[in-house]
Amino acid sequence: MLKLNDLGKVFVILLMITVFPMISAWGYGFYDVKWGSNTAGFTARSLAMGGVGMNSEVNGSAVFINPASLSRVNGLNVGLDYRLTYAREDWSFPAHDNFDGYLTDNIYSQSAVPYPDFGFSISYKPKELKYSPGFGISYHPIRDFRYNYEEEVRESSGYAQPDERDSLISINSVRNKGKFYFIGIGAGWKLNDILSFGLAYNLFPAGDQSIRKFYSDVIYPDTNSTDTGMRAYLNPSGSGYLMFGFNIKPTDRYNFGFAYQSEYTIKYNYKSYDIPLSEITEGKYEEVNPVQLSAAFSYRPRSALFSYLEVEFHYTYWSNYRVRDYGTMTSYGTDTTSVAIDTTYYDNLDDSWEVRVGVEHQFYSRIPARFGFRLYPNPDNRRILASMISVGTGFTVNKFQIDLGGALITRASRQSSWFGNANRWDAEKNRLEESHLIGTISLAYKFNI
Repeated sequence: MLKLNDLGKVFVILLMITVFPMISAWGYGFYDVKWGSNTAGFTARSLAMGGVGMNSEVNGSAVFINPASLSRVNGLNVGLDYRLTYAREDWSFPAHDNFDGYLTDNIYSQSAVPYPDFGFSISYKPKELKYSPGFGISYHPIRDFRYNYEEEVRESSGYAQPDERDSLISINSVRNKGKFYFIGIGAGWKLNDILSFGLAYNLFPAGDQSIRKFYSDVIYPDTNSTDTGMRAYLNPSGSGYLMFGFNIKPTDRYNFGFAYQSEYTIKYNYKSYDIPLSEITEGKYEEVNPVQLSAAFSYRPRSALFSYLEVEFHYTYWSNYRVRDYGTMTSYGTDTTSVAIDTTYYDNLDDSWEVRVGVEHQFYSRIPARFGFRLYPNPDNRRILASMISVGTGFTVNKFQIDLGGALITRASRQSSWFGNANRWDAEKNRLEESHLIGTISLAYKFNI
């Protein structure tokens, strides 16, 4: 039976589930259309601590972070995760007076869209066997490509009255769909009290769940006509990737973690078309995602109350990211043409690093306070940085562990507009402000096995 304290905790859970979707928030943006938003720190505890977890995620999700942590699993554990992200973008251009003095930035496009996600994990290790392997399986999104953008283009006559609006020229929109869910299976072994290692293979299940589509619509109100372009990557299939990791824990206060993630390849059938021209192009498309190396350090100070610090560094070899167009590219229009192609090209991306820092402190009530920070650059421009701050907590109700996490990610840059007819000013001076507000709740249950 739940005690009064437990009822209070349940009330907090219900409150958080209700409030998170109502927060005016932000999410996946301009830079996530091509490479996808990295969903690091999917569990609520990891998110609250800046996305760290190489040394501290002792559950099935370790297959995506550091499978060596599976060696510290105890018994049978099942976890469920739900995440809600609101995506917001503000596009603006600088306004000047007659003497070319800067006045302000005029916002010409805003978007705010919610994106839900879920995941689950299972881990198991026999309690009575100290050095037996621990096993884990997890199903989580790894990359997310969802994106929505819309803008109104109006005639810039400069003579509209205060109660009038300039004439509408067109409505432009971009919509991108799809995300990569992976199924990870792994095991971790504890060789002795100091060293443990783990190995995982993360499968990419083919299916509609990861179809990527790119739309662009231009609507002309005066002629009641529409031009639509679509690029679709259909029937995806993947090679999966290996994750190898190990932990060195010389004392109970210090822990060092290292992980290696191999390349993985995603293949699609490619199709693009334009309406009303009815030109369709079909072919095959393949992208190779790069290797990532990771290192972590964690420290637990001597104190009466539990405190924990974890710092992670991740280095991704984006310079090796490459795409390949191959097979027979067929175009259907006035005439049908087929051309055999096999071209591989690189996107000239920069190898990038990111830093994650997480802190946890438990009070006398045994309820922890968690804080985190994450900093990472964009692959095509290392000078454009995204930063994340996060908070969270957790508590137990009988055999359930409930964790709550929230984070805010911000990024600002100058970009060319999506559509050339969107403005008549210097396109490079468009200001883009992106923000992600994320809420995650994780529920874990431990069986007496």
